[in-house]
Amino acid sequence: MAIIDTILSTVGTIIDRVVPDKNKRAEAKEELERALNDQDFQIALERSEEHTSELQSHSFISYAV
Repeated sequence: MAIIDTILSTVGTIIDRVVPDKNKRAEAKEELERALNDQDFQIALERSEEHTSELQSHSFISYAV
């Protein structure tokens, strides 16, 4: 998923800036990746994207009316 890559990149950059220890940075990034690849997170992300799409459709229909 593109959103996962975006989150990893963005948060990875933040981790690089705020965590001085190289080993701890690597651990933090690994933990982040595990969390983002967690099945429950994936399901929640899919639902969120579905809801966003549905809301956008309703907004478009409301605007057209």
